[in-house]
Amino acid sequence: MATLLGIKLNKLIKKHAYLGGALPKLQQIAEELRYEYTAAIAAVNEAADQLAELGVKIEELSAIDLDDIRHIRAKPRTMNGEHGSVRRELVRVLKNSDQPMSSGELVQYMAEKFGYPLISVSDRTRAREMVRGPLNIFKKHGAVIRLPSIEGSKQGLWQWVHHTTDNQP
Repeated sequence: MATLLGIKLNKLIKKHAYLGGALPKLQQIAEELRYEYTAAIAAVNEAADQLAELGVKIEELSAIDLDDIRHIRAKPRTMNGEHGSVRRELVRVLKNSDQPMSSGELVQYMAEKFGYPLISVSDRTRAREMVRGPLNIFKKHGAVIRLPSIEGSKQGLWQWVHHTTDNQP
């Protein structure tokens, strides 16, 4: 028959064993975080130094009050691919298509090609905007035409007409 002292001792031994097993992993995590913290502090100091240097240069060249300069927070790219890759791929797809393509087909293709999520309404809206924006620019420069929609559909049909010669799409 187990005694109260034996049960308490067993719980303490078990807790000691689990903590002893967890400690090396916790030490490793702490070391990694210490490294990341040191790197983050170095980045903060570097940015602050560069900001101060730029402030001095701006003040030397003009009477602009630095507090009047609105700060901009850089946002990371939300879609895969390098700058201009969406436009290049749209041009390639439209040029190689034998017939006009609907906006929906282009969005679906680009979503698969670049890994756009299409799960939520905001995801689908973002993917549509990533395709629609360049299409409208191409249309403005005369590289594509928007054909009348298929009857009963709100989606536009797009067709490549020619490649412009003034370094546009």
